[in-house]
Amino acid sequence: LPGAEQEIATIRRSYAASVPTGRVEIQRGDEATEQNFRRSAPHSQIVHLATHAFFSQRSGLASQNASQFLNDAAPIPSRSFDSTSVSSPGLRAGLVLAGANEATVSDQDDGILTASEIAALKMDDVDLVTLSACETGLGEVAHGEGLISVQRAFQVAGVGATIASLWKVDDLATERLMHQLYQHYWQEGMAATDALREAQLWMLRNPEASRGIGRGEIVSAKITKKPASLTGLGASPELWAGFVLSGDWRIR
Repeated sequence: LPGAEQEIATIRRSYAASVPTGRVEIQRGDEATEQNFRRSAPHSQIVHLATHAFFSQRSGLASQNASQFLNDAAPIPSRSFDSTSVSSPGLRAGLVLAGANEATVSDQDDGILTASEIAALKMDDVDLVTLSACETGLGEVAHGEGLISVQRAFQVAGVGATIASLWKVDDLATERLMHQLYQHYWQEGMAATDALREAQLWMLRNPEASRGIGRGEIVSAKITKKPASLTGLGASPELWAGFVLSGDWRIR
């Protein structure tokens, strides 16, 4: 995504300014594999993921392309899934990592990190996971289990709090929102829920920061409906209100 590189660079600078002795591990491009995620994420205090996500409401997905899993949000991947039917809701939501475009071997990671795979991890030491991706808070209601989603999967894995999105979010607007979020979280020492609220209020009150965004096609979601950049009250909620925090609101 065009804004992802800038987003990560901004977050890194914000962390370095607030925690000079801290260590940041960045995985981008070919480094952002399932294997590397499983190795590093459980031992981190904060995990930030800027990538594509998917959620499909369909229960029978006979050899569907992954691009259909992603609701056409991105041209990833061209290969087809092997299963003739995906019945588990934990397999119909997930994150796209490196290798998703490549042919897979049955006993190797395929670049699709499903909610079921996330829930199987042990991430009790992780305070906060931020899912800077589309629809990571959506899922399917399973009887007796609640909403099966990527967000819930991280909490099942033991994460203290998770920030996820309820709809397809704009790439550039999200980069600006995340900059504000971490500034409040690290530099001002706010709890995660307060930092998210202040970041969203900043987006609302500073429509000039959203000027030009949402006019025509929204970058990450390819939305072509009514422009969402400005309203009479400030920046449109479509650009900033999709992110919600679940879990321990006291995390700081």
